[in-house]
This record gives sequence, C-alpha cells and structure tokens, in this order.
Amino acid sequence: MDSDQASSATSHEAERTTSTAKKPASPMPDHWKAEFIDIPSLLQPLFRAMFKTLCLVTFGQYHLEMVWQACCGEDKDPARDEKDPAWIELKDRLMQKINIISVISGLFLSSIVGLITTQPPRETLLNYTEAGPYICAFFSYGAILGGLIVSSTMTFMIASSKKHWFRKTLMGSRSCIFCTLIIGAYLFFSVGLATALMGLSLLIAALHSVHPLIRVGNTLIFLMPCSLVALLGWTQASWIHDRSRRGRQMMSN
Repeated sequence: MDSDQASSATSHEAERTTSTAKKPASPMPDHWKAEFIDIPSLLQPLFRAMFKTLCLVTFGQYHLEMVWQACCGEDKDPARDEKDPAWIELKDRLMQKINIISVISGLFLSSIVGLITTQPPRETLLNYTEAGPYICAFFSYGAILGGLIVSSTMTFMIASSKKHWFRKTLMGSRSCIFCTLIIGAYLFFSVGLATALMGLSLLIAALHSVHPLIRVGNTLIFLMPCSLVALLGWTQASWIHDRSRRGRQMMSN
C-alpha cells in the first residue's frame, strides 16, 4: 500500500514538473535581430549601432534575446501565461527603470522651474535671466517635461500589456520594434538633453560674470562630467577594438 502511494505521488510530481517546465524557446525572428541585410551595406553599421544602443538603453542589453525568451512562450491558459516569471521579471525591470528616472526627472524639473521663475540675487555674478541662458533653461524644461509625459504613458502601457499583445503589436515588425525602442529610450535621452541644456545655460551665464572665479570654476565643473566620458571610453577600448575588427572582417568577407 505504501509503495503504491509513493509511486502515485511520484507520478503526480513528475506530471506537475513536466506541465510547469518551460518549453524550449522558438528561434527568434529575423526582425528582432540586429541584422539589416535588406539595406545598403554602407548603412548597415549605422543601423546596427542605432539598434544596439536603443536596446541597451531600453532593456539593459544590446540585443533582444532576453525579451524574446520572456514573451515567446504562450500557454493555453491566458491567466497562467501572464504569470510567467520571465515575463513578470521583464515588466518589473522596465517599470523599475522608468520609476527611477522619473523620480530624478521630477526633482530636476522642480529645480529648473525654481531657477527660471526667480531673479538672481546678484546679477553681476551670475545672471541666468539673460536671453541665451534663459532660452537654454526653458528648452531644458520642455525636454524634461516631455520625458515625464512619455514615462507616464510607458508606465500605463507596460502595466496593462499582455504577452501576446506585446509580441504581436509592439514587436510585430522591424519598424514597430524601432518605434517601441525609441519610446522606451525617450525618457533617458530627454534627461540627458535637459541636463546638457541646463549645464549650457549656467555655463553661458558664468562666462558673462564679472567675477573670474565664477568664470573659471563653472567651466571646470562643466568639463568634469564630460571628461568621464573619455574615461568610460578608455575602459571599453579593448571591446570596441575587438568589435571593430570583427566588423571589418565581416565586411571583407
């Protein structure tokens, strides 16, 4: 009796494990890959770089393998299909990224509003209400506000999206994928543009200051984060060289 119960429990456990095991992922479609064989060869490196950059900013990887693994499987039960751990993890990762950048954008927006709506305490030291600095600050305000509007739309869309709809609609074709990636990366680029415009606004105002310390100090502060780009490029020099060598070999073949 005990042996029959044990064998029955083992068979039920095996059936449950088999039913819950994830099916092997089907091959990723060609329009999901960073391959552009249908366009002129001179433009292929540019499109590959754009595609990989948008993937890196939107999903944190320079390809869509992880996204395809998360949304390629489809269960007969829609409720159980939407509880797929890989799909939930993908949505949570996107939501977390958008929420973090949205918080930073909100704080930045309040700082810009406070700056463009107040008069400088001493205009001879730093007058950011002149035409050049004020225009840059106002454009920075517009860029960050547009990014917040897009982020709110993205938050609603991701929270309510279904796996089948995401795969068939947002990622249904090459053009749809590019549009989805641009929308997903827009908040990141809008924050970068707003930061650059605001830094340019303060730099222009500082260069017109009568105090030499403000002119020199603000210029150095503006150049410090720009120098970090060179340091980051140095850390990736070997990887960039390797990728360039592979690209030249592919073009020669």
